Amino acid sequence: MRDLFGVEMSPDELRRWDAACFSLWHPQPTSWNDIPRDGYQPPATYWTHNVPVDPATLAGKRVLELGCGIGNCAPPIMYAGGLYTGLDVSRLALHVARSRLREWPVARWVNSLTEAALGEAWAGEWDMIFGVSFWIHQEGERRRKLLSVVSEWLVPGGLLLVDFWPGEVKVNPEKVYGDWEAFTTNEAALAAEGERCGLQALACHRPSELRNYLTFVKRG
Repeated sequence: MRDLFGVEMSPDELRRWDAACFSLWHPQPTSWNDIPRDGYQPPATYWTHNVPVDPATLAGKRVLELGCGIGNCAPPIMYAGGLYTGLDVSRLALHVARSRLREWPVARWVNSLTEAALGEAWAGEWDMIFGVSFWIHQEGERRRKLLSVVSEWLVPGGLLLVDFWPGEVKVNPEKVYGDWEAFTTNEAALAAEGERCGLQALACHRPSELRNYLTFVKRG
């Protein structure tokens, strides 16, 4: 199966992503709530901890979240008047997101496998693209391919936020996707990869020792 990024995905990988989604959601209720989980901030602080962008600056902006999961990052964007689209490979994750945020009909939810043709129509479409726990699960070769594709989706001057694991952490030694192990890189290497795709690194956000975020702007 080829997804919206042009990446081949196996049925086994898809099953692993569904299982990962279920482990995050269950036993949380499907309504929006402030119940913290071990290792995860409650929704009220989820955005500010992970995304170094003031939601107020996103009013009227077209924002795409990669690997949106069950929709934790969507409410701050929509409260601010942003035009939010969540993209995920897991139909389970998208079903839960729609259920949790059913009072927000302006949100758009896209499956990267069943709606793969949309990728060709997204050139120059987005003011900001970001992912929380998305890029860290992409091995180097796949990450570089995704950066190349996603950079084409941004408007000139648009922002891209890429999360990465910088340190000596337990990583996935094989190209096995859809589990909780991460692939490491570093700020300099990631900045160079973005540069080759027409992106300029602006700043690095370091909310924890294990997860950093590099912000890029698309050159005009």
